[in-house]
Amino acid sequence: MKILHLFVLSFFILSPNSIWAQVENTPACFFDKLNTQRYHEMGQLYMKFDSVTPTMALCHTVFSAISKNQNRLAIEALEKNLLPNWNQYPGDMLFLFQKLIQLYIEEGKYTEAHTYSNWFKEQYYPTIKKQGISEEYSQQIFQFINNMDKFLDEAVLIPPMRVVRKKGNQSVNFTIDPLIMSQIEVNGSKKDVFWDTGVPVPMYLTHQVADTLRIAYGMDSLDTSMGRHPIVNIDSIVIGNYSFYNVPTLIIDMANPIPYLSEHKMSAKKLRKAQRVYDKFNRPMIGLPIIKRLGRLEVDWKHKVLSFPHDTLPKSDWEEQIQLTDYKYPRLTTPIMINNMNVMGIIDSGFDSYMLMRKDFYQRYSNQFPVVKNKQDRRLTLTVSGAEDTLNIHLHHPTLVYGGRVIQPKEKINFIGDGYTEKSWDMLMGLHFFKSLGQNIIFDFKDMKLKVWKKSINFLRQ
Repeated sequence: MKILHLFVLSFFILSPNSIWAQVENTPACFFDKLNTQRYHEMGQLYMKFDSVTPTMALCHTVFSAISKNQNRLAIEALEKNLLPNWNQYPGDMLFLFQKLIQLYIEEGKYTEAHTYSNWFKEQYYPTIKKQGISEEYSQQIFQFINNMDKFLDEAVLIPPMRVVRKKGNQSVNFTIDPLIMSQIEVNGSKKDVFWDTGVPVPMYLTHQVADTLRIAYGMDSLDTSMGRHPIVNIDSIVIGNYSFYNVPTLIIDMANPIPYLSEHKMSAKKLRKAQRVYDKFNRPMIGLPIIKRLGRLEVDWKHKVLSFPHDTLPKSDWEEQIQLTDYKYPRLTTPIMINNMNVMGIIDSGFDSYMLMRKDFYQRYSNQFPVVKNKQDRRLTLTVSGAEDTLNIHLHHPTLVYGGRVIQPKEKINFIGDGYTEKSWDMLMGLHFFKSLGQNIIFDFKDMKLKVWKKSINFLRQ
């Protein structure tokens, strides 16, 4: 099976011999924030240190750059430090070098990946073996080298995704049914797709759409949190004045909720409603790796228009930072305050909701979040993985601060179901939240900020 370059290398491991485990107190918190992808909080901790180790300094530079969508700066920092100063990172060299190879593959720098992998196995590994390392660490490096060689041999056979932008700013009309939906061209055919910042791969296609496009699939597949699914390279998609080529795409359908609901003896009326919702949601989706390559995504809620402004923007009414995580599948996060507690939210335009709190987060801090329970009212949530049927429990009069502004919640803040293991976020911020902020918002992946205008700014598309 081929593994596409946009997905993190499957052979990456974190050495248990790392000196990180020996660091205590605040530095230990720094590495905890790093390992859980909470880079905003990692940076805040870093600024409090009077002195730092070489590993901490390099990790701060590299992962801050990754969170700001600046992989090339992360590569430059690793190249500048690892080869000439590798002896400054005892026990952590394997982790840091793995990150360098991963970034090379993500950026399509296959020649550099081969060059540095040869240095690692022909110079670095023999040198540290002579100096004396544990047998366990030696085996980890040996395993890494073998897996890396196999991976790089396959990676060069897969063309990287390529983006071409035409001059101008061609806008795209959208509807909300129930998510942001527009038409794009997929291999020359117009298709309706959802825009979902919560999808961590470039694109989802349903089996039905893949069949109508005569896309052959089934040979290669990829393990995901939703099981194993076929993966293909789409020749081209066109979005406004942007063309994407060689687009890695999962062939996947939402899990049909009807068997689950029938088993729980739902009424015929609820079954029909669930089927209608399922039919609406089971569509192709554009994911975060495509959206961020647009540079800027403007959403004009009033005129229902998407555009991708390239020139200098007018001053926004207010803004807040956004960050990319560095998981096997990337997420888009942002800081927010709820009930005077600073938390991290995941930006997920694929959730037809306002805001949701993770159950495990609530259980840790339940004394700070009074709730209202209604045992007579049950809530059905449909996800790609299936249906979730939970009691309607919501926060009681929560206070929100976002972008330095106090925000009155427009809807109830409920709880999201179990099964979310990522530690990079505490709150899920859905489509309704971002619709409520202003008539125009821009996801700016150049400045890594969410920018908000109270009134519509149509002149961006002139």
